[in-house]
Amino acid sequence: MRSLKQTLALLIASGLLTAAALTMVSSWGMHRSGTVVQQAYVGKDVTADILPPPMYLIELRLVLSQALEGSMSAIQARGEAQRLEQEYRARVAYWRANPPYGLEATLLGAQHTAAERFFRSTERVLEKVTAGDIAGAQSELQLAHADYLDHRKGVDATVVEALAFAQNAAQEF
Repeated sequence: MRSLKQTLALLIASGLLTAAALTMVSSWGMHRSGTVVQQAYVGKDVTADILPPPMYLIELRLVLSQALEGSMSAIQARGEAQRLEQEYRARVAYWRANPPYGLEATLLGAQHTAAERFFRSTERVLEKVTAGDIAGAQSELQLAHADYLDHRKGVDATVVEALAFAQNAAQEF
């Protein structure tokens, strides 16, 4: 038969082991929950960042129309185009520095490629406007608009993926 000391020592040891096990399981659960919640937030952040499409790209499309119709000077339009492109590039730099759990494949994939084309076609429109070639600028604007629409398709695809990612992370939580 065991002594009272041995029984108490056994109870204390089993209590300490149980407490240690619970602490480890709890710590793992908190870490896992934190990771999943972070993923859900990132998925929502990607969505919020591009939906509605980045204002700098919507505004850039408006700048082209204003430059073409003459309600904004070519010089002012160029300045606005540069500012808006810099804002876009700052967001791209942010997402490259903070990759969003695989969502960068669409965020910086076809969507980004279309945005780059849109910036190049914007420059061609503004070159024609600056030269006073309104007919040429209108023709280039059609191409720029197509690039803008391609970018919008990329935004829509990224939003679908980001929302699904956030929803999966929320369900996992």
